[in-house]
Amino acid sequence: MFREARRQIANAWKYISTDYLHATQIPTFVLEPALNLSRLIHILQEDDFTDSQNFLKDTITLLFVDFVNSASRG
Repeated sequence: MFREARRQIANAWKYISTDYLHATQIPTFVLEPALNLSRLIHILQEDDFTDSQNFLKDTITLLFVDFVNSASRG
């Protein structure tokens, strides 16, 4: 049952990514905050919180700060 849940989650992320990359009716700048929030929630749910302070800081930096910096350069 656990493997099946993991498989369904992986497939859902594939569908989300595909839909985001091929969005035509809704601009991606509208979809991006929802996608980023769902990514953050997914990562936080998988964290075992053994070193959560550093993990959380690094994760937020990778997801939001570094992403914005690289996107603005392109």
